[in-house]
Amino acid sequence: MTTAVCGRIHRYEFMGFHGCRSRCALEILRLRDGRTVVIATEVADNPGTSVTNAFELLATDVCTRFAIDPRRLAWIEHYGYPAAACPTEARGFDMVRFTIAPAKDGTCFSDVSWRPMRDADWRALGLLPRLAVRY
Repeated sequence: MTTAVCGRIHRYEFMGFHGCRSRCALEILRLRDGRTVVIATEVADNPGTSVTNAFELLATDVCTRFAIDPRRLAWIEHYGYPAAACPTEARGFDMVRFTIAPAKDGTCFSDVSWRPMRDADWRALGLLPRLAVRY
């Protein structure tokens, strides 16, 4: 099923590793230049694989389900709850960089890397910078 969507999905179910039911929150923003920004937020009650560990599976699923061209995708990750090791530290947003290439597991993403979003990254997407969140 493909659906054109722009907005927030508070509970998005996806299959993580080994068919494990997983969930996250998504924000999908269609940009005027044809790109799509997806902000995947890890939720505290996710019973399965994290958005970071399941990036290739989750991004493939989201692109298929919402008819997003992976070549026009900007993927951002965020954790929507305090870090266990440092609960007072604010949680920022991370830009996920990747290469598009068919893979044996059916995904099309490889060479994945993460780095903190900077104000310039948000502006390059035509979006207002988002501050790190303190929970």
